[in-house]
Parts: sequence; C-alpha cells; structure tokens
Amino acid sequence: MVLSEESLAVAGGCTMPKILDRYIATEMAMPFFLGMGIFTFIFLMNQLVTLADLILVQGVGAWQIFKVLVYTLPSLAVFTIPMAVLLATLVVFGKMSADSEITACRAAGISLYRLLVPVNLFAAVAFIASAYTTAYLVPQGNQALKRLLYEIVREGIGGSIKEQVFNNDFAGLTIFIHSTDVTGNYLEGIVIHDERTRERMQTITASRGTIRQDPGTFRLLLHLEDGTIQQTAERSERFRIVQFADYDLQLELPAVDPNSKRFRKRVKDMSMRELAQARKKAANDVEKALPIVVEMHRRFALPVTCFLFATIGVPLGVRSRRSGKSAGFATAIGVILIYYMLMAGGENLALSSALPVVLSVWLSNLVFAVAAGLLLVRTTYETPTRVAWGFEGLLRLAQRLTRLPGRGPRAAG
Repeated sequence: MVLSEESLAVAGGCTMPKILDRYIATEMAMPFFLGMGIFTFIFLMNQLVTLADLILVQGVGAWQIFKVLVYTLPSLAVFTIPMAVLLATLVVFGKMSADSEITACRAAGISLYRLLVPVNLFAAVAFIASAYTTAYLVPQGNQALKRLLYEIVREGIGGSIKEQVFNNDFAGLTIFIHSTDVTGNYLEGIVIHDERTRERMQTITASRGTIRQDPGTFRLLLHLEDGTIQQTAERSERFRIVQFADYDLQLELPAVDPNSKRFRKRVKDMSMRELAQARKKAANDVEKALPIVVEMHRRFALPVTCFLFATIGVPLGVRSRRSGKSAGFATAIGVILIYYMLMAGGENLALSSALPVVLSVWLSNLVFAVAAGLLLVRTTYETPTRVAWGFEGLLRLAQRLTRLPGRGPRAAG
C-alpha cells in the first residue's frame, strides 16, 4: 500500500486519520520484530564463549542450553525493544519519504505532529513491555539463570566423584567413596579427610550421604548420615571423636562459591520491592545506597527511550535520502551509539557522585528529548537550529564509524 495525494484526498473526513494510523502501525510491525531478532542475535554473540564452555566442558544438553538462552533474553530485551522501535520508525518514515508519501500528507494538510500519534501509540505498547521486563522479568531471569548455572555445576561435581578413588577436586578435602549411584549425588561408605583449617584437621566417616543444594544461599552441601568425626589440633597428639546422626559439610569450589560475584545477588538482580527495602536499610550509608538509587532510576529511565527513539526516528527517517532497512539500520546504530554512550557516562557520573543521581541517570534522556524536539521542528517547518545541526553532525560521525567496509556513500541523483 502506497499513500498518494489523490488517495488521501479521496479518503477525506474523519476516516483519513484512522486509515493513516492503521497504515503506519502496520508498516512498523515487520521492521520492529526484524530489529528485535537482529539486535538480540548481536547481543547473544557475546554469550557464545559461555555457551561453548557449557557444551564442550560441562557436557550440558540442548534443553539446558535452551533454558540458558530463555533466561538471558529479558536482560537483552530491555535494550532491544527501544532499539527495535527506533529501527521500525526509521525504516517506515524513510520509505514514506522516498515514496513521496510525506509530501502527499503535507499537501493534504497532515503535519508530522499528526503522524507522531500512531508512532507514539506503537511506542506506548513497547514502553509497557519494556517497563514490565525491566521491573520484573530481568530480576527473575537473572536469578533463574544463576540457579540453572549452579545446578549445572553441581551436577558436574556429582558426576566427577568416582567410586573407590581418592578424589581431590575440592580444595583442602580428600574424599573416598565406596559406591555411588548413577547421578553421583547419593554416596555410600564415605571417608573424608578435611585439611581446610590447619588448626583443626579432621577425618569424617559416614555410612551414606547426599549432595544437596541450598537454594537460598547457593551453597553446596554434603549431607552425611550415621558417622563419626575425628578431630586433631595442629602439633598436638590429642584428638576427640564425635558421633553424629546427621551432619552437613559445606563443599567449597571456586566455580560454585556462593560468595563469588558469579552467584552473589547483585543490585541488578533485585526486584523493585527488594530495591526499596535495600534502600531503606542503607538509608544512613550513602556509599551503599548510591548504586541502589542509580539502579532504581535506571529502571524508570530505560523504558522511556521507547518514546524518545520513536520521536527522534520520525524526523531522521523523513530527512533520510535513502529508503530500505539497510539505511534505517545504519542510522539506528548511530543513534544507539550516541544514546548509550551518554547513558554510560551519566551512570558513571552518578556512581562517582560528580552529579546528582536524577540528573546523571536521566541525562541521556534529557539530551535526546531536546534533540528530538528540535529535529522535529526543523523538519516540520524546515527551519535550521544549531542544536539540531550539532546532533546531526554527531549522527553522521557515528554512521561513518559503523559503516560496513566497502560501502561508501552513494552519489546523489
């Protein structure tokens, strides 16, 4: 479907805006989902090393790899949803400009401000999806991913304990197992020599035991039953024997250390309720409260980029000399680079207390809101503004940096 001045004139009346709104929203859907797929794939390229390690080293199956990807998607969608909105806007309005549909709309008395209505309605849907993802799905996905990775490592540990062999896989521990089941999680005839504490070495014997996971703290425990503990102090001939019915021995391995950064619950892994509680607890400690406040503002600021990217995409798409997805993708990469460089810089300023948190975190949004407004005014009324010129200069520089090799600018005409 191509809009022309004649078709707009025939539509007339109150039905014309509805037809136009439906046309723009429909045209934006395809490049939006295409952009989601492309940007998600680009981000997942960074995970290839981790996935290769899981497959080749840990021997992880296809189902678990699939779950790793699913749990990773929410943290990517926070960025890919606004990026896809920008790409869709650029592609649609670049095409409309190249096909003279924008000229037809202006001839029919329809301004760019009116064309923003369907674009921002589309952005509103994306905003809701992005806000829900940021507030709820990302923390849940991050925690689920940690549990899954922990479970993968735990299963690998269970399988690595061999029968009737002295196992030294655990730092400071020598473990001998008489027999085990197929999974390696149920053990019988256990003898453990523990040298982790030089001041109190001990030898533990047990009839049976199981490897368990504490889901609350990501600790790996060896639950022993019906055994004894022989404890001796360093440089001493005295020892004592303790009998037990149940005893939990914590297994420490660098890959599954619950205190390591890999499994520790970070600020980005907390839900909004947990962030509010953590902020309340750290009210008197500015150093601890600062990253929490930054993260809370960040979760509000990121979804707003759906509106900013949609608004700035309209004048940039209209002013584009080329149509098609490749031109829109190149422009989108330039805009995205500028925005996320500003966002990263703002967060660093906030964490270093160089600027107030609100100003620092929302700095990129404020800059883009001003640039979007000025570009829209300049494109609508064809009036030059210095700020718009400056932003377009930055955009052209970013486009040059992201242009594919061998693809130079086309000659006009």
